[in-house]
Amino acid sequence: MDRLSQEIIDRIAALLPEEKLEMTGLPAAGNSTSGTNPSMVKKLICKMRRAKDGSQTLQQRNALFKSSTQYWTRASAATISFRWQRAIEPIVYASLHLGYPGLANLRSALQSRPERRAYLRSLTVVLALTHEHWTGLGLRHDALQPLFDALGGGGEDRNARVVDLTLRFRAGHPDLRHRTCQGIVFDRHHPGKPLLGAMPCVGTLDFTPARPTTEKERRNVLQLHLTEQARLVARCPNLQAVVWHYAEEQIASQAVRDAARDAFADCMAEQLAPRRRITKVSLTLRIGRLGLCICAPSSVGADSYEDLYKKLRAATMHVTDFCYAGVVGPSLLYDDADAGCWLALRNLTVGMALLTPAGQFYLRGDAASPIDLDTPLGQRVARHDGERYPGDPLLLFREKKTTTTPDDATMGPLLSAFARLLERLPVLETANLLARCGGGAEEEEEEEEAVSWAVCYCAPGRTSAWMGESEMDVERPRVWFVTGRWRPGDGLVRAFRRAGEGAGHGGRASVMYWSLVDAPVCI
Repeated sequence: MDRLSQEIIDRIAALLPEEKLEMTGLPAAGNSTSGTNPSMVKKLICKMRRAKDGSQTLQQRNALFKSSTQYWTRASAATISFRWQRAIEPIVYASLHLGYPGLANLRSALQSRPERRAYLRSLTVVLALTHEHWTGLGLRHDALQPLFDALGGGGEDRNARVVDLTLRFRAGHPDLRHRTCQGIVFDRHHPGKPLLGAMPCVGTLDFTPARPTTEKERRNVLQLHLTEQARLVARCPNLQAVVWHYAEEQIASQAVRDAARDAFADCMAEQLAPRRRITKVSLTLRIGRLGLCICAPSSVGADSYEDLYKKLRAATMHVTDFCYAGVVGPSLLYDDADAGCWLALRNLTVGMALLTPAGQFYLRGDAASPIDLDTPLGQRVARHDGERYPGDPLLLFREKKTTTTPDDATMGPLLSAFARLLERLPVLETANLLARCGGGAEEEEEEEEAVSWAVCYCAPGRTSAWMGESEMDVERPRVWFVTGRWRPGDGLVRAFRRAGEGAGHGGRASVMYWSLVDAPVCI
């Protein structure tokens, strides 16, 4: 901003002559008497004075409305530019998208005016990695040093405002695509200086990668290893929310996927459990398409996922908002040994992949390859007429192509665990269990061919995007089955009617069914 403001000052000053330049064509201010159309108040005053002193000349009366001439000068141009800069700085600094050069400029700008730190709201950093940042074993520690230099320091004033930091990486050289295919790791054996400093101003740390539209840009997207993502949490002492994202679909070996998952679970439990200020946690583990990364249903990694569920529940006992997308098992939602976890949870979103940890399919007919096994967390309910609104992904049921009928042997235990979770939690407000199958998640035209499946819960007085503007039984807990033509059995309906018992609403929950074709009905 400093450099931009000085350039504007220089350009304006270069166009002005040394002498004064009269301003022309400027609108008069609200309290000004300039111009040919004086205000009614001035006309009244003029009339009163004319009646009092009939000897006034026409020239004397017109002098009342004639304003002093205004001039442009180099000093006035500099003043206006300075005021313009101060006016737009909060807007510019509120949302920044920077790379390595931008981080250096940001550091300089914050050092020149520390009060600019209060303007920071959202910061997206995309680091283009080259061979300069890479060793034979991984990423140099000083590759992230410009980020810490820009957001570190500044005293205690930074704690007044928190920054939402989104950290992304891309390949600045094609060779790095292959070197980092299993995730970026730091070379801790490199003789260079280790990563120093902290980022106390960061309130949200987000590792969600970009979704480019071209194949070339998609290949250049790199991801940080899951364990390294968990370790960076320690560098943000005032962190309040963390969003982890990892694409297992880029790793071909099942052993490597399990090892990465196990290492992340250990590091997450170490970093997250004692951090009570972190109240919002999101974890996405993309497994891609059947037939590509997951070569067979048995290659999911049941033991690794069960260990992850156990440590994830223990580490997030204090959170209020929790999102998970990936392979889901009943033990993630409920376990008799962990009946005391998630007592502070208010909002839960689970995007379930189509495979269980044991490699079984949740929905019938899903063995036809290739299908996308993942569920994006940003799904929203469709319109009745099927019209796509800007920003709203379309939710369609195309049962002629893909079935939404669940397999009772696999989906039954998961829904029972979900019902017991809704029954137990005392302050839960919303909970969504989402599934998606069909077309690829990356292509918009394929996404329209997807079949979506959802079970949603809302506490009394709360609503959800899946329910639209429905006001059915809004004073009671509600459970919605947006499940195509499949309806839950009587046993499941009785279990879900106990939703909200832990919050004092026992036995009063309404169970709704909505096919998105017919009107919602109460079961």
